[in-house]
Amino acid sequence: MNIKKLLRGIVLFVLIAFAVLIVVSISYYHSHKAALTFILDQAGYFKATDYIQQEISVNIDDTTIPVMFYHHPKVKSDVYYVLIHGFAPQAHKHEKIHLMAASLCDATGVNVFIPYIPSYFKKDRKNFQEINKEIGVIYTTLAQKYPGKYRAFGACLGATFLVSSFRDVPADIMPEKLFLFGPYNDGKELNSFFKDENSSDIDFIVKLVISSNMDIYSEKEKSLIQKAMMSSKPGRTDESKMKQILGAGLFKNISIVQFNPKDFQILDIKQSTALAKFSKTKFHIMHSRNDSIIPFSEGRALSDSLKEKGADVNFLGTELFEHSQNKTTVSGLYNELKYMIYFFDELFAGDVSIK
Repeated sequence: MNIKKLLRGIVLFVLIAFAVLIVVSISYYHSHKAALTFILDQAGYFKATDYIQQEISVNIDDTTIPVMFYHHPKVKSDVYYVLIHGFAPQAHKHEKIHLMAASLCDATGVNVFIPYIPSYFKKDRKNFQEINKEIGVIYTTLAQKYPGKYRAFGACLGATFLVSSFRDVPADIMPEKLFLFGPYNDGKELNSFFKDENSSDIDFIVKLVISSNMDIYSEKEKSLIQKAMMSSKPGRTDESKMKQILGAGLFKNISIVQFNPKDFQILDIKQSTALAKFSKTKFHIMHSRNDSIIPFSEGRALSDSLKEKGADVNFLGTELFEHSQNKTTVSGLYNELKYMIYFFDELFAGDVSIK
């Protein structure tokens, strides 16, 4: 009898412990639901479903700008995210930025805009300042046409362009939050990194982007560089395909090109005059520790630099979501999940309209 009572006691204890674990787990999930849903959507373990996607447009001067618009089918929100795409040929329809927009909408209920940035792909672009100015005008047009609370996101060079673009944006429509993934801080330091003999792991797309803005190449060569950029696919750039498009000679020149420091100083966030306008903006910066495009040290340095200027900054260094990474491992996600939940809890604070 004593053994039976003991066994019953053990079974009862296990059942109670299991019930408590379920209650705690459900409570934890609901208290961090938006962050967890977004992270698992992005990692590929959940699939974003609660969003409606459509293409709209805004008119700027004589140009019609296509914009992908995402909104939740069940809730209304006055929060708008503007996501800035990169140099990939899919532009505002790139699968990664689509996933980002769908995940944001699915997890939080916010509205999301992804505008097409024409200056990225102009063959006659004089410098990167044209991109900065165009992003600022497009953001302003969207914010004035669709009033609400604004946030903005940019990755890599797109993050740098985004910050600099706010120089001429009216103060009353400045974003309350900026989410920057893999940005850089100091043009001179980045130039030194790219010249380092140990930097052979840098993704080839970086060299294409910078080379497209350099005067040492002829119009014919720039046309080939543009074609190579437009043929790139998600993930790490296929250099054998780039060589086929560019030809062996041009491919070699771009592979060993010495970048002009001025190309980076134009995009130097640390010196950007736009920083003075972010007094009411909170920065959320995430950077992969093994980034093959912009070194981790740049994201950390930007975070430190902004804090020194008195900015409110939330920074996370991660082993996940590297620029050219397409998959996230279960072990990697488990090891970093609590830090990511904290980061996205802060990013989404006050914005979640889904109960």
